[in-house]
Amino acid sequence: MSTTKKVLAEFRKNPLKWATQYRLRSNTQQTVHNILNHAPRSTSDKHLDLGKFYKNVGLDKQKNPINVRSREGKWKYTAPFYGVLKYAPSTPTNQFEIAYTRFEGWRAPGASLGPIVLFLHGVPTNRRQWYPVAKMVARHCRVVCIDMLGMGESSKPRLYGLIDKDGKRIRNEFSAWDWKYDPDYIHNFMVALYGNGVKYVFVADDWGGGILVHHCEQYNDEVTAQILVDPISLDGYPVREIMAIGRTAGIQFMKGMNEQKKEEMFRTLMAAFDQTLTQIYKTMVHNPNKVYDQYTLRDIQFPYMDVDYHKKNANPLNMGLNWWAIHVLADRASRLGSPQLFPRTSKNPNGVNYFAMTMPTCIVWGLNDNMMPAMQRFRLQQLMRNALVDTKPIQDAGHFVSTDQPHLVAEAITSFIIGRFGVFVLRQSFLGYKGKIKGDELEFVKPGFDKLLAMENKPR
Repeated sequence: MSTTKKVLAEFRKNPLKWATQYRLRSNTQQTVHNILNHAPRSTSDKHLDLGKFYKNVGLDKQKNPINVRSREGKWKYTAPFYGVLKYAPSTPTNQFEIAYTRFEGWRAPGASLGPIVLFLHGVPTNRRQWYPVAKMVARHCRVVCIDMLGMGESSKPRLYGLIDKDGKRIRNEFSAWDWKYDPDYIHNFMVALYGNGVKYVFVADDWGGGILVHHCEQYNDEVTAQILVDPISLDGYPVREIMAIGRTAGIQFMKGMNEQKKEEMFRTLMAAFDQTLTQIYKTMVHNPNKVYDQYTLRDIQFPYMDVDYHKKNANPLNMGLNWWAIHVLADRASRLGSPQLFPRTSKNPNGVNYFAMTMPTCIVWGLNDNMMPAMQRFRLQQLMRNALVDTKPIQDAGHFVSTDQPHLVAEAITSFIIGRFGVFVLRQSFLGYKGKIKGDELEFVKPGFDKLLAMENKPR
């Protein structure tokens, strides 16, 4: 057997043991020069993957090495408003659930726990849209993705804020869905998960960006950095695709119609909602043929429609729509517009006090975004005058830039964190998420590489 075949056989048998022994045999004296000066190794090579070489990542159910572990859960939230969670007869409640997923990668010996990074999605999606990016960032940080109230697997209250605890109508508008109220459950969720005094980096796209700016104003000392990814901003929102959905929420305020007639009208107008939603998704990416098909869309379509294509006797008449979820989406969409995104003034009291934000900020934008102009990033930058604001354009990416270019977005997030807080805040060293690299990730991680560097720099 050739030397190369023997090495590969040893590696496949025990990647971590092989990596350690081989390096000790090949580098009897570890120096900074030896660490930095060797042939490139591919991070994506089928057999020689650095993730398998140097990460003690545990085993999954099939006894295969894994890089990132995930845990899903639901957190109970007591809201300031009441709603109902099922069709009549139902009891008003303000007890809801926020669905979340935590991702955490292997931590190098002696390294930091890693900064906490919170991901919030946009419309009409859910936390699963962030998974490709979140799993990469989780190699270096502690990551949590949540579904906003009313979307994904979180509770979906109807009549939210329209009724009191006794079911009495108290409002004729969905003001409870204003973005300024979302920070309440986000703040309390993060405290419940990580404890009082929690600090975190907040990443959000689209609708989530509208919530993020309100959150950062209210909890300026809690958010250590904000990263806005193609956020809705200023007069770039609302967009017609979502306005058409939000407009249908007005049906329930029509007079002279009973509830059954109102529901019939709503379902008639939204009968082709699955087609509409699919086209919206494909409009929001730069190259839909590359990222979307019947199956890859399921993770973000599932709250609104049946996506079980392989079930017995599946056909258009038995693969229906989730009318409840569509109603809640329409209710949320009916309230959201540019006044909540413009600066707050005496004439615009529901706007954002951008001057209150002092945390480091990065604005990531797909240059092929055909829903919100990429030049909006500079307008936002001008408004955040008390913060250090970077802008990061992404080539070949549309509005859902994290779907088009997940590794570039993940690299932008991780690089921004390093640029603001230093390399040693991460769980392990960062050398990119795609392509060829040089070096051993373990040896860059504190206290390994910096100790070696300090020893070699001692006066002789």
